[in-house]
Amino acid sequence: GKGGVVDATVGGTVNTSGDRSTGIVAQSIGGGGGNGGFSGAASFGASVGVGGSGAGGGDADAVTLRTADGAMQSITTDGADSAGLIVQSVGGGGGNGGFSGTLSAIAGFGMGGRGGAAGKGVATEATYNGSVETFRERSAGIIVQSIGGGGGNGGGQFGLSVNASVGIGGSGAGGGEAGTAKFFSTTTLDVTTYQSASAGVIVQSV
Repeated sequence: GKGGVVDATVGGTVNTSGDRSTGIVAQSIGGGGGNGGFSGAASFGASVGVGGSGAGGGDADAVTLRTADGAMQSITTDGADSAGLIVQSVGGGGGNGGFSGTLSAIAGFGMGGRGGAAGKGVATEATYNGSVETFRERSAGIIVQSIGGGGGNGGGQFGLSVNASVGIGGSGAGGGEAGTAKFFSTTTLDVTTYQSASAGVIVQSV
């Protein structure tokens, strides 16, 4: 399924303690596509097997976050893998194509399923005024991202025949498009990080 629109207005103080404890998260995430089914065929004559195709991933939708008018936001995290603020639109990944296997005495043909198409990431926009402080490793201050989903892998194929056997692996699908990513600060911005792998501000369209 598709992710919905996210629109958030924040203001005040947020403090977190402990690992994987992000201060504020605003996200729209498309659902991942289902994997294609397995196909198996066995025959004394000729056999044909085709793996099922993976389903497409869902699109995400727009994500907007802003500091309330006249407010000064403060975010502090004290734990590893604990970003201060995350604003993301993430397309769902496509499902993998199904595996195909054939076993025959005369001739066999098998084809793996096609991978599902990826979902799109859509526009993200954040306007933040205030401070962000993180104290531990892998804890970026602010992350604003639009991310396209990864395409599904093509399904594998295995065939065994006394005479002739043809096998074709399924084709993979392309990755999803990402949208724009924007970040603004209209008054005061103070971002401090203290440990390794902890960027101050990351704004990406991937």
